Formats: sequence, C-alpha cells, structure tokens
Amino acid sequence: MRPLDLTTGDATMRRRSRSRVGIALAAAVVLATAGLAGADHYPPVPGGVQKKDRKVLDALRRLSYADSYEKALDPIEICGCLEETCYDNELMISCGGEMEPFYAGALTAVRRTSRATCLVCGCTFDYATLRATPVCAGF
Repeated sequence: MRPLDLTTGDATMRRRSRSRVGIALAAAVVLATAGLAGADHYPPVPGGVQKKDRKVLDALRRLSYADSYEKALDPIEICGCLEETCYDNELMISCGGEMEPFYAGALTAVRRTSRATCLVCGCTFDYATLRATPVCAGF
C-alpha cells in the first residue's frame, strides 16, 4: 500500500470530492427551481363530503385541550413519576412529557397506560422540572 500524498492530494480523492460537489450543486439547483411543493392526500370525494370533514376536524380542534402538570425534582430525590388523567367522561388523545431544562436529566417513560392515564417518569442529576401533558377531548 502506497502512502497518501497530503501535499498534492491523491487523484482518487480529488475525483470523489469533485463528484460530491457536482451532486451537491445539482441538488441545490433542483431545490431552488422546484418552488413550493404541496401534497394533498385527500381521496377524490365530492365537495360536500370534504366540507363535512372539515367541520368535524374543526369541532375536534375546539373540543380538545391539553393541561400540563409539573413536579420538581432535585438531586436528592433523583427520579420521579407523574400519572395524570383527563376529567371524567373525556377521551385521552395523546400523552406528552418533558424535562426542563432538557439537559438536567432524562425521561425514562412517556406513555399512555391501560388505565387511560398519562405516565411520565424521569431521572435527574440536577434541579429540574418533570412535566406531563395529556391531550384530552371533552364531549
């Protein structure tokens, strides 16, 4: 195996770098000339059906809400969990969790349990706030 000449560069490396620059330039030209791309994945249905669907989605947006619940964690307690629920007769759509500040620890669990609760667990090595946010829909 011959040593690599770092002063002038190897011919193979120069060809590779030129081809990478060419590919990057071509990609930039394609993206610049493409304009805005929109995707409409709605199946071909009559306009009345689309209007009703929009009304249903708007109603779901108005009925859904998210409440955040917090728990302070410190280096003495190290780990903790929150298990929050929606109000009675409401449907849990999703569950979210976070650690604030994000670099102060790690989330160990964020999930919706079988009892329709939002379980968020995390551990910290510094002072942090553990936050659970269930997204609910009330009817």
